[in-house]
Amino acid sequence: MFAAHELKQKNMAEYLLYMWRVEDIIRAFDADIEKIDTQLIAGMNLTVEQRKAEYEWYESLIDMMRREGCLQKGHIQLVKNALIDLEDIHLSLLQTAEGVEYKAKYYQLQPALTILKSKSSDPTISDLEMCFVFLYCMMNLRQEKAAISEDTERTAKQAAGLLAMLSRAYTIAKEENQ
Repeated sequence: MFAAHELKQKNMAEYLLYMWRVEDIIRAFDADIEKIDTQLIAGMNLTVEQRKAEYEWYESLIDMMRREGCLQKGHIQLVKNALIDLEDIHLSLLQTAEGVEYKAKYYQLQPALTILKSKSSDPTISDLEMCFVFLYCMMNLRQEKAAISEDTERTAKQAAGLLAMLSRAYTIAKEENQ
């Protein structure tokens, strides 16, 4: 909860990837709050109040996943909304003069995204969501210490750079709207 809150304030792209990981953690623990508490939360260096808040946060996410039918796959609306917000900024950057550098990075990445989308189970996935899916898969491959080709690493670096720019633009837009 504490990491998610901080990421949401500082880097929306990292927040989104973090929340996908949290959803997968909940699935790995069979959405059992007691398992999450004893095997995950208990290992965190938290005060009593923080541990209670973390427990309640996981409990509320489990409840959302149950109600929204995402215990097996998919994402809760809270997470989908984050992607929608980023998609709005992405489209805005592609259409405005302020997005020249972003647009250049996006068009440089587009051939790789086309290839990735052709291999996806959902060829209608947006380019932006494909970036997130790709980087999430890369995170998992790195965690498993799997071999990754230089071309794939280069594409991941390009996608991460694009999402970093997008996150900065999101933060700026959010500050301007306050």
